[in-house]
Amino acid sequence: MISLETALIFIGILLPLCFLPSAELIMVVSQSSAQGCLAGVAITLGLCTAWAGQTLATAVGVTAILQTSPMVFTLLKVVGVCYLLFLAWQIYRQPLVEHSGVPSNQRLRMHYLRGLLLAVSNPVNALFILLFLPPFV
Repeated sequence: MISLETALIFIGILLPLCFLPSAELIMVVSQSSAQGCLAGVAITLGLCTAWAGQTLATAVGVTAILQTSPMVFTLLKVVGVCYLLFLAWQIYRQPLVEHSGVPSNQRLRMHYLRGLLLAVSNPVNALFILLFLPPFV
């Protein structure tokens, strides 16, 4: 079990990284401004769910496959690029209208899934966790 002091150091180091420019940050900001605050919250929850899953996968050793298999890593990068291009196209085609109040539950689920897929398809997240988590455990 990780001590409270170690967990606080880990969180203290990771927290500033949340504000660095990334595909995830751009997605949250663009969708929050276009669809409203709840859309950004739903995307953020999807991102956090994926990061928690990636951390768990790292803890059990699944993420090490990305580090040892160039083919799997390349495939994940290609899937990630395709998904980012798909999201860019969706945002480009989105009409510029102000959001009308609270989005429906279905739209919030869609935003949650977008955040989840974005984080899962980003190999940088998995490799970062793989390299950064073990020294603290």
